[in-house]
Amino acid sequence: MKLSKVLVLVLALALSFSFVVTGCGQKAADEPEPEKTASKPVEKAAEAEEAPKLEPITFTMFSGDQYQAPSEDNPVVQKVRELTGVTIEFEFLVGDLAQKMGVIIASGDYPDLMNPSQSRATAMEANVFIPLDEYIGTGKYANIDSHYSPYINKLKAASGQDKIFLLDSFGRYYGNWIPPYQNGSGFFMQKDVLADAGYPNPKTLDEYFSLIENYVKKYPTIDGQPTLGFEVLSYDWRSFCLKNPAQHLVGRPNDGDVIVDPDTYVASLYQDTDFAKAYYKKLNEMFHKGVISAETFTQNYDQYLAKIATGRVVAMFDQYWNFQAGELPLRTEERWERTYVPLDITYEGYRGQYLDPPTFTGGNGMGITTACKDPERALQYIDMILTEDMQKLLQWGIEGVNYHVGDDGMYYRTDEQRAQSRDQAWIYDNMADQLWNQFPKFQGIHADGNWCHPNEQPGEVLAEQSKYDQDFLGQYGFKLPTEFLSPPPFSESPAYYPVWGYTVEDGTDAKNAINKITELENTYLPRIITEDADKFDAAWDAYVELLHGSGYEAYLDFVNAEISKRMGN
Repeated sequence: MKLSKVLVLVLALALSFSFVVTGCGQKAADEPEPEKTASKPVEKAAEAEEAPKLEPITFTMFSGDQYQAPSEDNPVVQKVRELTGVTIEFEFLVGDLAQKMGVIIASGDYPDLMNPSQSRATAMEANVFIPLDEYIGTGKYANIDSHYSPYINKLKAASGQDKIFLLDSFGRYYGNWIPPYQNGSGFFMQKDVLADAGYPNPKTLDEYFSLIENYVKKYPTIDGQPTLGFEVLSYDWRSFCLKNPAQHLVGRPNDGDVIVDPDTYVASLYQDTDFAKAYYKKLNEMFHKGVISAETFTQNYDQYLAKIATGRVVAMFDQYWNFQAGELPLRTEERWERTYVPLDITYEGYRGQYLDPPTFTGGNGMGITTACKDPERALQYIDMILTEDMQKLLQWGIEGVNYHVGDDGMYYRTDEQRAQSRDQAWIYDNMADQLWNQFPKFQGIHADGNWCHPNEQPGEVLAEQSKYDQDFLGQYGFKLPTEFLSPPPFSESPAYYPVWGYTVEDGTDAKNAINKITELENTYLPRIITEDADKFDAAWDAYVELLHGSGYEAYLDFVNAEISKRMGN
């Protein structure tokens, strides 16, 4: 089905009116303005076909993410290999990241390329990566230079050594980007819970949990299995699902372990506050009512996703990218009522801040290791994939096979192609998702008006909506699920944001402090939630006393120094 230019324009206008934002985030004094127009690649990937063929080379790459490598005969991956002469042999994480990184570093047997994920500080401390300052900004890799030029200071700051070691894979947006779905944090709820209650739009924590409690009582099983009211993932580094909600309840964005005063830009802990205590007291109440199960605190990530995939998890606080793989089977099976929407939950008197404007962190990416057999060829490869044609190949696939071009120049997919894009096994065999995911990329809108990713193309957003979703959103007068959330209060994130992207070097007082804070939170918060109701206050006070004795001041000193540096002070 071809989507008319009028339809795309109508949706684009609707999106614009739905997400009007005001204000302007501050930037460091020497940080240039990011591009506000669509991307203009320096070199077209198509031209690579006319250039002399490059000698084949294979690079090994370890990623600290838990994914699966694309199939060897994947046609899109083969096309990228044909254009670049480069084969990437992936090794993705299996098991514990810290343990795996320890083994890699102890052996000294590094791959050519690495995405250290949450162990970037460990990798930096071990001097795993070569500095890239002598390559970037020289004009030799013009696409890399163009892509990162507005954010050189952030790339350097993220290393903690004022050098560029990692090339951020996310956050470099082109054009006037408007989010068609919430990929980040939120209190998520199954659509059927809202539909069954007559389509309310809960705004407070009490309203949110009241809906969950009533639904679990009414439907104690889903498809023959016990209904799970509210899941709390507290496994490994993904324990942000357990820790982060309190900051959002008081209208702050996701800064990880701290909140930052929007007027003074001074960071403080929030896990020892009364508003954090109120949240965990609510969870304690829900646990004793059977809305939260004790098992949720002992499950690993795969078990968590498996539960979501059954359709019996009613609600959770999470980031969508973190549980998306669990929801995908529900979408594939067209169990739309069991899929989720994010809700704008805060304490009374606060405005939700779940939607972020485009944010570049600087340290969330991949680097070239000291063992790389040919760093310049690796950079040449990255430079080649940072072109509009190559990005379209990575994200849309092959024209005529994975998508089509309308008379108006807009890309679209058929119903069959959309169904394939929801099948994870098919994706591994036919698309280049992990090449796209692990390497630097375009996000936002291309120069020709097509969106970088099919899931954000206005026509595809409409076409992907099931009849159920259209009717469901129509009950609220919405076109998109993000309309449940308040628009961002500013059009661009402050230069310091987000704190969770800061690299804290191993062995420092700051690192020891945040490790201790994390250990206390992951250990004691589940105990507090499951404690007898009449012992909750005593358990909370004991936890806060331990937190205050953790040496947390060293971490705050580090964070505030980094904030000041990024804000140009």
